[in-house]
Amino acid sequence: ALEHFSPYFQGMMTKAGWTAKAPLPGGDFPVSGYTLLVDDIAASYPDLDRVLIARLVRSYGTRTRVILGDARTMSDLGVLFGSTLSAKEVDYLQAQEWAQTPDDILWRRSKLGLALSKTEQEELGRFMNDRATAERSASI
Repeated sequence: ALEHFSPYFQGMMTKAGWTAKAPLPGGDFPVSGYTLLVDDIAASYPDLDRVLIARLVRSYGTRTRVILGDARTMSDLGVLFGSTLSAKEVDYLQAQEWAQTPDDILWRRSKLGLALSKTEQEELGRFMNDRATAERSASI
């Protein structure tokens, strides 16, 4: 598709086919390196749940460290909505992946809607709504 549009983007595109070998964000580790990456991140965050780390690595690869940031304990991740979805991850998804609604997070990005109860999904919605309301109030 990019080659088709290249005449309209003269000088803006790199060589043809460059995306074939470019890793997606967070995918800058060997295909067989999932377990090693989980082990490495778990060693850096020894007080965080390994199930959480494994799920984050499966979803975000090396970007997991961006999500976890300076968290040292599970409580440092903020609200836990269920199935290891935390406020820290919600923050990341809104800031870096343009998630605007609970459905963006639960269905389009993570499929965690399959694992969260209706009550947990509603709690996420309230959390996101309250945060959006606070941000609007702060900007006035």
